[in-house]
Amino acid sequence: MIVKFAREAQEKSTLIVFIAQDRLQTLNNYPIEAFDFQAKFKEVLEVKNFAPHRRLILVGLGEQAKINAKTFMNAGGFVADLVSKEKSVAIEIKSDFNMGIAIENIALGMKLKSYSFDKYISNSEDKKAYKINEITFLHDEVSLKNTDSLVQGVNFARDLINEPANVLYPKSYVERILELRNIGLDVEILEKTELEKIGMGSLLSVNQGSDKEPYVAILKYNGNPAQTSPIAFVGKGVTFDSGGYSLKPAAGMMDMKKDMTGSAVVVGLMQALALRQAKVNAIGVIGLVENMVNGSATRPGDIVKSLSGKTIEILNTDAEGRLVLADILYYTQSKYKPEYMINLATLTGAMIIALGGERAGLFSNSQELADKIKAAGDSSGEMVWQLPMGEEYSKHLKSPIADLQNISTVMKGAGSIFAAMFLKEFVGDTSWAHLDIAGVASNTGNTEIDRKGCVAFGIRLLNDLVVAHYEK
Repeated sequence: MIVKFAREAQEKSTLIVFIAQDRLQTLNNYPIEAFDFQAKFKEVLEVKNFAPHRRLILVGLGEQAKINAKTFMNAGGFVADLVSKEKSVAIEIKSDFNMGIAIENIALGMKLKSYSFDKYISNSEDKKAYKINEITFLHDEVSLKNTDSLVQGVNFARDLINEPANVLYPKSYVERILELRNIGLDVEILEKTELEKIGMGSLLSVNQGSDKEPYVAILKYNGNPAQTSPIAFVGKGVTFDSGGYSLKPAAGMMDMKKDMTGSAVVVGLMQALALRQAKVNAIGVIGLVENMVNGSATRPGDIVKSLSGKTIEILNTDAEGRLVLADILYYTQSKYKPEYMINLATLTGAMIIALGGERAGLFSNSQELADKIKAAGDSSGEMVWQLPMGEEYSKHLKSPIADLQNISTVMKGAGSIFAAMFLKEFVGDTSWAHLDIAGVASNTGNTEIDRKGCVAFGIRLLNDLVVAHYEK
């Protein structure tokens, strides 16, 4: 989607006017009174053949005092549906809000909503792509480099998540990641022999039943020479999760190609930071495995030794994401000594029960970090909710025959908390946060800025976190 800037719209164009309620008096030339248009948020008035425009669309933004960056982003995504059959549109904004931020967010919303994944659809009439390919803002030009970089990162992640598991598996995933060297990311790949050598027994146990080789991918971006410690983002990359011998039901297995969503968010974020040349040093670490079943697969009751040296009794092979994260969290904090670590994972079905599809679950050993993440969630629109942690939970993860067990067999419920407490065992003294994105990874229907399906939740949130604490 191309964005241009001009003083006037071309004749016979479609003109979209975003209008705050407080600016209605500036629309004297438009027939708003005849239609009782009040400019409430997402209220629409459309007038065809409104000279010199072929089509005029007024879109309400609501009360000026309540307008923020998210208002424009959501309004942009909302209007993308209204003009989905247009090839080009002109946009005018009537609001007292910062015009640069308004333009950036309208463009962001429109571009995010215009994403589609239809590469496997043969019939061109069935393809979902929007026709709109050009937006002209009738305002002074502003740079959209950051917006474009963010959209590229989000859409790259969406593409990864949408691919079927027969196309995207650990090795093919690595091949796509290696292409990011072209934008300035330093990419290091640890293969199975190296993982065995250094002792990632927890991660490797998940992959034992697959004929696909496991990998750990490390993406590094250095954009701030003065920053002494990097920040780290860690992602679960289970490219298909059958549940192992603790087999998932058929109805729940069809979407398990998406169990690598956390890793895709990390990759998309690192891409966005590199493309916009963010003033930060960041590391992304993802563990790539398949959780399958064969004669070599891990059995319930098996005991493995993690990279940290702690032994784990695996009582449920479908609680596998925490086994992957255990080793790469320990590896990241011990090797790179980050200022803080944030991991993302579609970790527990219990998270969906707790929070539904509106917020990600947030767990942290640092209230300072948790507060920063909550603020970034509010500003980006990718909201989180903090849940408790404590010894009263972790005591139920003590195994009678190993250091830990990967699920609680004593206390029922609180599955998301137990998963978080398990991860906490491997982060040491590093400030750390865990985002369980199981409930927010996909939409069951369209929203203002996303279509039904995967949304790559977390990239905008973590980008806002970087902006707020390293670039202001």
